[in-house]
Amino acid sequence: VEGDPALKNLNELLAKEEVDSEALANAVQALRERRKAVEAEIEKEQANLKSQIDLRQQSVLLLEGYLE
Repeated sequence: VEGDPALKNLNELLAKEEVDSEALANAVQALRERRKAVEAEIEKEQANLKSQIDLRQQSVLLLEGYLE
């Protein structure tokens, strides 16, 4: 999620001397939600890819960490 606005916002808050706890909590929650959304999209795309390749290709991609 590198380059994501939620990640950038959290980093900016953490760089400050004093941070409002509510703002920090909101930033953490926003980043968690964004990561869940990205994970769901990855799972969807992996399932789509699996349906288009054979078992040998799946095995190679699994070993390389591209598929779950």
